[in-house]
Amino acid sequence: PSILKLKGRYLKFLEADFLSQGLSALFVGSSGLGKTHLAKALGYRLCQKNVRIRFTNLSAMGLDLTTADSTGRLKNVMLQYSQPALLILDEIGYVGRLRELESNLVFQIISERYDGSRSTVITTNKPFGEWNQIFHNDAMAHAIIDRLAERSEVFHLEGKSYRETHRKRLAE
Repeated sequence: PSILKLKGRYLKFLEADFLSQGLSALFVGSSGLGKTHLAKALGYRLCQKNVRIRFTNLSAMGLDLTTADSTGRLKNVMLQYSQPALLILDEIGYVGRLRELESNLVFQIISERYDGSRSTVITTNKPFGEWNQIFHNDAMAHAIIDRLAERSEVFHLEGKSYRETHRKRLAE
């Protein structure tokens, strides 16, 4: 039901030229509600238009950035996240707290994308008030949310997990 409530806003956002406006999207809700599916649909739509996107999850991005930092490849890897027209950052909040270096590097990516008016799509199972449990400190969590939310369409998803519904159908 919550997806149906959001359908009009989502389709309007999907059809809009949100990249040229530097707009982003934040999908917030429990597991199994379709956040990743909706984010990937935005990315797929842009791929059809030959637009460069990058899809990753927060855990993989943090590992990629810290590995690059320790091997002297940080500048090149930072560009891989900051330069695409769209970055889809999945699963913020599913893995525990980021270490200080990971938090700092993720902040740098978000900040650089914000400063360059490049769109970012986020999926998260945590309300914004709990992002201090993900990032190294409250100030950093607040700064990331502030940059993301200023030019974003926020989609709050509620309801039962699609996976749970699918399991029940299979059992029947």
